[in-house]
Amino acid sequence: MTKHTPSAKRIRSAGAPFFVMIALFAVLCLAGGASKANTLGQGFVRAASFLAVAGLLLARVKFNVRELRAPFLIIAIAALLVALQIVPIPFSLWTKLPGRELISSVTAAVGLSEISRPIAIVPDGALNALLSLSVPFAVLVGMSASPATRESRFLPIMIAIVCVSALCGLIQLSGGIIDNPFINSTRGQAAGLFANRNHQALFLAVGVPLTLAWGYAPSQRPGWRGWTALGIVLLLSLMVIGTGSRAGLGLLAVGLVGGGLLVWPTIAGMARRAPRWVLPTGVLLVLTVLIVLLLVSVDFGRAEAIDRLLDEEVGADMRSRAFPTLISMIMQYFPVGSGLGSFDSVFRMVEPFNVLKPTYFNHAHNDYIELLIEGGLPFVALLAGALVWFFTASWRAWRSSATGEAHIARTGSVIILLVLLASIADYPARTPLIMAVLAVSATWLCSLRANAEKHNI
Repeated sequence: MTKHTPSAKRIRSAGAPFFVMIALFAVLCLAGGASKANTLGQGFVRAASFLAVAGLLLARVKFNVRELRAPFLIIAIAALLVALQIVPIPFSLWTKLPGRELISSVTAAVGLSEISRPIAIVPDGALNALLSLSVPFAVLVGMSASPATRESRFLPIMIAIVCVSALCGLIQLSGGIIDNPFINSTRGQAAGLFANRNHQALFLAVGVPLTLAWGYAPSQRPGWRGWTALGIVLLLSLMVIGTGSRAGLGLLAVGLVGGGLLVWPTIAGMARRAPRWVLPTGVLLVLTVLIVLLLVSVDFGRAEAIDRLLDEEVGADMRSRAFPTLISMIMQYFPVGSGLGSFDSVFRMVEPFNVLKPTYFNHAHNDYIELLIEGGLPFVALLAGALVWFFTASWRAWRSSATGEAHIARTGSVIILLVLLASIADYPARTPLIMAVLAVSATWLCSLRANAEKHNI
């Protein structure tokens, strides 16, 4: 009979979740950068997610689901609502749902009027949405299995992934081609690990608070970490400008401000021990370097985001021209919704001539509007509940004293805020890699409450 030493048991219980998460994120780096359902990478990341959960169950690790009950509850309710959209209902009831008149008349004309149909107009799209939840679910399971994974231990891994994406974008910006068969990459764009430059810009902006949180943690002197963090932030800032994403410029500004607020307790503590001139001089030096690098980028024609911001008129943007149609679609399908994953199909039914282009309008480019169209009232209620939890947990994190737990919780808060803001002009949370980052950030935001509950027991 084999006996396990206490150290071996600790490795099995604490080490297994950490290495499983690293393996899962490695797959996400390779194949998790696209949101389209028909990309090759979707099958790989979902298979990896199921295998990760199965591996953790077989390893018999301890799961602290109670500490992460809010994120788990959000995922569970979302899965239930999507599953209900796939369940067939009697055709007589289906025809009474808003927005089904055209489809009802067509099916009646071809003699298919008595077939039961699900709420989702495109059932395959809803099924794809349900399967996509396997990624954040697997991340939550992995993070719940190891408190060390949830905290600072996983922070350098996240930063490394962001840096890999930045370096891939740098290669693309230099004229190199990265042909990733797992995602529908767009040639000529500095999109890094993603198929969309807006998603890349968000990911790089997320890297700013991540890097500063690592370099200026309250429990240690910055030293070489602080200088390394500043260098990485400069690189990420330049790469955001080079992506060509106009929304990315705003996200970068939020990331810099959020990162600055994160590290302010550490910086203020250092300033109290140093001469008065050190802090303003350091801030001025960092701003000067940023401005100089920005001007150099503009001069060499590498600041594509700024060029697009200055050159393109707002009225020429397809998103603004499609906005009135999107609002009418909300009213057309409310309160039930057209079903998750159906936007492309239902938009083509009402697509006006002024937005017709050789390319198609695959998303509303505002995830809140798209959620209203596809999910209706139930998903809006879920989103409202999730936002209440986010703002409540964030308020608690930022009001608490600057401990290590509060520091990591605030980092999660800034990252989630960046994704929420990016969703106003795009659909980043539909990308597996960003889904995973959201899930990790949610567990970090829970860490402060989890530690408080432990001390109260």
